[in-house]
Amino acid sequence: LLVAGVAVITFVTTNYRQSADANEAVSDRKAAIMAVCQETNQKIRLISDYYMRPQVQNKMEERTQDLKSVVSPAKGVAVSNDFFPGWISTAFVCVYLWLGGKDVVEGKLQIGAFLATINAVKDIGDSFKDIFSSFLDVSKAIGPIRKATGLLNLPTCLPQLKTVNRQRRRFTKEILTPKEIKELRLSSGLC
Repeated sequence: LLVAGVAVITFVTTNYRQSADANEAVSDRKAAIMAVCQETNQKIRLISDYYMRPQVQNKMEERTQDLKSVVSPAKGVAVSNDFFPGWISTAFVCVYLWLGGKDVVEGKLQIGAFLATINAVKDIGDSFKDIFSSFLDVSKAIGPIRKATGLLNLPTCLPQLKTVNRQRRRFTKEILTPKEIKELRLSSGLC
C-alpha cells in the first residue's frame, strides 16, 4: 500500500506541470474563441456593412485551429491520468499473484485465503483510483486559486485616491469663500 501511495504521489507531482500547462493552453484558446465571438456579436452591423464576414471567418478558423492543436496533447495527458491508477492496481494484483501463488504451491497459504486476498488487493487498487482522481481534481484547482489569490493581494490605489481627494478639498476651500459655500448648499438643498 505504501508503494502505491508513493507511486501515485510521484506520478502526480511529475505530471502536474504538464497537465496544468495543457489545461491552461486549452482554456486560453477557448477564451480567444469566445473573444472573437463576443466582438463579432457586438460589431455585427459594422461587419455586415463593410463586408468583413470573410475576415471574421478567417480569424475564427485560425483560433479554432489553434484550439485543435492544443486539445490533442491535453487529451493525451488526461488519458494517461485516467489509466495510471488501473495500471497500479493491475501491477499489484500481478505481484500478489506471483508471491501468493508461490506460497499456495509451497503450501504456506490456503487457496481460499489467496483468492480472498486477491479480491482485497483489487479493491484496494480501485480505492487508489478514487484517491488518485480526487488528488488530480485538487491539483487542477491549485492554479486558479493561486491566480485568484495573487489578484486579491495586489496593492490598492486607495492611498493615491485619498491624496487626490484631500488636494481637491483643499483647493475647493481655497477657491470658495464661506459665503459661496453657504449659497451652494442652499441652492443644492443640502442646508
